Amino acid sequence: MTTLYCPDINGLRRFLAEGRVLVEPVQDADGVVRWADSSPEQLWVNHDGVPLSSLKPYFFADRETVFVFDGFHFRSRLPEVPSRVFWGVKACDAAALAVQDRFFAEDSLYQSRRQSALIVAVDCVSPCRGGFCPLTRSGPLVQAGADVVLTPVGQGWQATGMTDQGLSVLNTYAGWVKTHQGDTVAPTPLDPEAAAQTRQALETACVAAFGNLDALAAGLTRLQSGTVLADEWETLAIQCLSCSGCVNLCPSCSCFTTHDVAHPEGTVRERVWDACLYEGFQREASGHHPSPTPGARTARYWFHKFSPEFIPQQGRLGCTGCGRCDAVCPGVIGAKAVLTRIGAC
Repeated sequence: MTTLYCPDINGLRRFLAEGRVLVEPVQDADGVVRWADSSPEQLWVNHDGVPLSSLKPYFFADRETVFVFDGFHFRSRLPEVPSRVFWGVKACDAAALAVQDRFFAEDSLYQSRRQSALIVAVDCVSPCRGGFCPLTRSGPLVQAGADVVLTPVGQGWQATGMTDQGLSVLNTYAGWVKTHQGDTVAPTPLDPEAAAQTRQALETACVAAFGNLDALAAGLTRLQSGTVLADEWETLAIQCLSCSGCVNLCPSCSCFTTHDVAHPEGTVRERVWDACLYEGFQREASGHHPSPTPGARTARYWFHKFSPEFIPQQGRLGCTGCGRCDAVCPGVIGAKAVLTRIGAC
């Protein structure tokens, strides 16, 4: 692992954007921050919190062709994807990306997009509104899912290479600056132990700033122990409008279904996002439904998010504590609301 002190963070950003499409959080005209293509010539703004949108659509498309059958042959179609650098990814979103990487490890559509991406993440030094990453152990420091991690230090930044690609681009950048701009502005290597201690101190201070998360922790304990009653889930589910806003914005949700549609080339198999909270998602061809009531589906969804039973296959909890579901849910039953209510019972 290599860590460099970078006095010119925008210089690093411009360098990494050479030959790549720069994608970063951008504040739209409506005041909402979303992921969007950006220009490296603009100064980077390290927005507080996470964008309302997540990285998911960039790798797991909301609708895409899986294959075309012309009556004789099946032809798969991989997307044409430009090389992109995703700059400013927060810890919770990097953790969610690591979950998706495991789920879609053998998926050629996902991997064709993922392999062409460079992920530059940022350690959080203050709590974001609505987030609760310390509870789900997905922040405030970036742990996985990134190639390069940036940590604010004084007037500059620590840049740590987390993968072979990350190490390569940092070393290339350091050599380029030294050659073209001189030693005085070139990134300098940091002692790995001292760099780790700097990050640890920032994490300790940030976690303390989150305040008391006991109310959420109590709900998490009840959910993981299986002591939330069916009637409680049914009461919660009354507020679910099945709008799918939570699953669409969730960075780690990966539910999908497939459709066959007529096309001039033949029959096209499409993969589209689906929501496990929908009544028809689990219904079997026989008519049997393993989660026949709204409460049962709500319980299943949150169990999948918070149960440690899924850690062996996901690598971590399914929820990364980003807070998007609470921000968008019209029924006020996002993750924080659910954990708070069941924790209070």
